Amino acid sequence: MYKINVLNSILIVMNLLVVPYFSGFGLLHMLGIEKAERKMVFDKLEFSIRHGLRIFAGMLLSMSVFLIAAIPITWFKGSFYAVLWITLGTSLFFLIYGIERMYIIKKKCTGSGDKEKGKKTKSKNGAVGRLLYNHKEEALLLVICLAVVIYYIVKTITKVHFDEDDSRYIVNAVDTLKNGKLLATDPTTGGPITEFYGDFKKDLISPWYGYIAYLACISFIHPTVLAHTVMPVIYTLIIALLMFDMGKLIFNGDISKTSVFVTFMFVLYIFGASSRTSMVAMKAYRLWQGKAMVASFGLPLMILIFILLYDLDKKEMGIKWLLLLFANMSLSLMSGNGLVLSAVLTACFGIIYAILKKNWKILLWTVLTVLPNVLLFILSEVLTISKYIS
Repeated sequence: MYKINVLNSILIVMNLLVVPYFSGFGLLHMLGIEKAERKMVFDKLEFSIRHGLRIFAGMLLSMSVFLIAAIPITWFKGSFYAVLWITLGTSLFFLIYGIERMYIIKKKCTGSGDKEKGKKTKSKNGAVGRLLYNHKEEALLLVICLAVVIYYIVKTITKVHFDEDDSRYIVNAVDTLKNGKLLATDPTTGGPITEFYGDFKKDLISPWYGYIAYLACISFIHPTVLAHTVMPVIYTLIIALLMFDMGKLIFNGDISKTSVFVTFMFVLYIFGASSRTSMVAMKAYRLWQGKAMVASFGLPLMILIFILLYDLDKKEMGIKWLLLLFANMSLSLMSGNGLVLSAVLTACFGIIYAILKKNWKILLWTVLTVLPNVLLFILSEVLTISKYIS
């Protein structure tokens, strides 16, 4: 029986939260989204959703790099550990860069006298003191929201769902670590995979099972334990943070309304699992699956990025659209559904945005953003046609 020990717990927190946070900061800083004075270029981020955005950006970076490395290495029967070191190395590079940038920014702020100003602001507007003493209603609503989220997490890990999908996602992840190769063994027959068709074609283009193996390997934990116990807990907390950040944008920073919004969403999740194939059930009992991550994390995150990009001026465009490119590739990694849906959403957003802003360069950025999705879709169709011809 596999158990989670102290070392596993530390590595899980590091790999799923700490590393994405600092590597995400490094990515956002490199894209020019984080300014030197520790403010975001987006005006609506003044009521602080930047901490959540850093975690999201770090996750998108890791997933995108894994997808880029995994497809050709799987095709040419290369080593899984090559994909692992490419992904881990990239994350660590941005992690070190993010920590170094954060240290320099903090040092500049301290040297310019902003530290004392920050202390005054913190003592006056500190989150804990402000909630407990000045805004008791906000504190109460936040406590209720947190209680609902915790109850949902408990329900998720105690009612975990097992079905035939485990024979693909989890067995493939375990086999990847056992053989050191992606898509090496047919989980149905136990024989080698010689061509990519059917589910194997989908797993080649959207190797989410491989990403589970990657996280399990660097956390020294069995993929089954990671998928069915750890990922639902950590990713539910991240989804709650995403919902909270979206609520702040929708309600212009109103904590009370945001808390009610997140609570309402999770109540719907708790009582909406009427079918094991519904979106709510996918999120509740199958969060370790790629298509569930698309529905519960990927698509809401894309909407959040759309909102942030919409508030940029023409001179602030360009490289900042790479964040949307990373989101498209990440959803493609999760599922074939994510590959199509992210491209459609991006295309619709780009066309409407270009018309409203009267900036036709946006159409070019939109085409470049969905280009990876188009190439992966073409690869999928080529594999399907070649199978029928043969």
